[in-house]
Amino acid sequence: LSLRHNCIERNKQCAIAYLKYRAEQILKLRWESGACEIPAYLQDRLHQNEIALAQQYDTMLTSYMTSLGHNLTLDLEPPSSTMITVRVLEDYGEFVTMDGTVNLTRNSTHHLRRAEVQHLIRQVEPPPPAPCR
Repeated sequence: LSLRHNCIERNKQCAIAYLKYRAEQILKLRWESGACEIPAYLQDRLHQNEIALAQQYDTMLTSYMTSLGHNLTLDLEPPSSTMITVRVLEDYGEFVTMDGTVNLTRNSTHHLRRAEVQHLIRQVEPPPPAPCR
């Protein structure tokens, strides 16, 4: 009786570990793809509860990103350099940096410190995607 009980408990642990792994992979997919849609080739392989988990997680994550005003799924890796090349989309005028003043005119390109222009870049980023329905 004890051996049978131990086998049942082990099988339960394995099943729970497998379900936890699947749930983690579904949530990871949302971060890696940045999109709320589950690819068609995966939808056939997911249970309805797993699809519901993905949709609820997307709604929660989208709500959180909206409250922050920033799409967290855009920069999953830390920047490799402190300097970035910036192409100006709209006339901004003079911009003061640690190295001096830069005139940001439309269609001009500049090599600037990321930290100095990050707030300007965030102003033109697209909003986070709408939650899946």
